[in-house]
Amino acid sequence: MIFFPAILYALIFGQVTTILQQAQKQTAKYHSIIDNMKMFSKLYKVPQRLGDRIVDYFMSTWAINKGVDIDEVSSIIRN
Repeated sequence: MIFFPAILYALIFGQVTTILQQAQKQTAKYHSIIDNMKMFSKLYKVPQRLGDRIVDYFMSTWAINKGVDIDEVSSIIRN
């Protein structure tokens, strides 16, 4: 009888931890992509306004899709 609450607690705690880890992973991916875009703009001397517009476009599409790559999901569904 004592083991059931312990197992239930471990299950819930494990799920919460997994959710937090996924959120952290997505945030790191988001910031990595933005940093790469900024470095690309500097390396190839893209005009500042154009570089800002590209980053803004990425940020808005990320917000709309919530970080889900639609092309990747479509390819998984097709297979």
